[in-house]
Amino acid sequence: FESYLSIASTVPNVFVSVLNVLLIHKLSANVRVLSSLATMLLIFAVTAALVKVDTSTWLSGFFGVTMTCVVVVNSATAVFLGSLYGLAALFPAKYPQAFITGQAMGGTLSVLASIVDIAAAGDVTDSALAYFLTADIYVLVCIVIYLRLCKLPFARYHISYEAPPSINYDARDAASVQSDSDEPYPADTDVLMAPAYTHAPRQQEQHQQQRSFPPVRAILRETRWLCLCVFFCFYVSMILFPPVLANIVPTSVSPESVWAKKYFVPVAIFLVYNLGDLVGRVTAGWLRWPAPESWLMPALVFLRTAFLPLFAFCNYQPRRHTSTLLLANDAVPVVLTALLGVTNGHLGSTALTFAPRVVPAEMAEATGAVMTFFLSLGLAAGALSSNIFMRFI
Repeated sequence: FESYLSIASTVPNVFVSVLNVLLIHKLSANVRVLSSLATMLLIFAVTAALVKVDTSTWLSGFFGVTMTCVVVVNSATAVFLGSLYGLAALFPAKYPQAFITGQAMGGTLSVLASIVDIAAAGDVTDSALAYFLTADIYVLVCIVIYLRLCKLPFARYHISYEAPPSINYDARDAASVQSDSDEPYPADTDVLMAPAYTHAPRQQEQHQQQRSFPPVRAILRETRWLCLCVFFCFYVSMILFPPVLANIVPTSVSPESVWAKKYFVPVAIFLVYNLGDLVGRVTAGWLRWPAPESWLMPALVFLRTAFLPLFAFCNYQPRRHTSTLLLANDAVPVVLTALLGVTNGHLGSTALTFAPRVVPAEMAEATGAVMTFFLSLGLAAGALSSNIFMRFI
């Protein structure tokens, strides 16, 4: 089931991410963000209504409805994340970093809620209903916060290129493209974290009006190695997490014990991975290493391929071809899962946040959408490859 779920939640994202890149100058960010949030709100409401419906007589049909809902909600999520990261790329570097870190925090909180639910919940249907209603509430909160964001002068300055009254328009027009320390940013902007390139608002608007599609070729020329790093980083992670890691069985306790049946995977796998991913994203904001032009970035990303054979020699079940457990100790998969999460968070976040900074400002939003496409492509390719990988274990 995890494999079907991974494919349904990642493969459609690739096509939707392509549309999001192509339509970035056709549809406003408000339309893309709010329509995707509204779609998620509707799907979660429908799913919540189905929780109390007896589906025992139409299991195949219910499975199809579930997969359809997964496809639609993840497609809407792809539009939402791609559009929002494109907007975040217009802000100083610490804001896209906060956006990326927030994603990891969301994953960690979801896992913690799942563990609490396993420990305390009595009825599975009541827990499911609570999950989907909570999701609806959070989506509504996101809509309210986004509408509020659009009215903030600081946000409008970066997103719509509208200068607040305190901004000297002529001084901004005359600023050098190479200098960011002389830019008259609003007082609450961290100038040291400002974008590397800035252009006049009038030039931005004219440039965007002349283009029907974003300059994808020019973006790829400047960010091709970062795109490859993002793709391969999430590709390796998605092969292993969750399909392979969710099937690792502890060897130090009985398979029928409460720890093995209920808590090992949620705590030792899902929580450890998400905490590692969060730590990696936070350290990426602090260290900003390796540099985007450094050979270390692709080298470290490709070294993560070593996780594939290492996890194959853990106690993954059922096994078809490899009977020898070289890494049978329960601590080994936990440590490897933590390292997988930390490296995914650090290297993936570093590549994502550097990309909008190495292109001119008018390409920053489109670059954010392009990077989201390669992230989705890596997730989809990893989900498809995980089935093949598991057959060789």
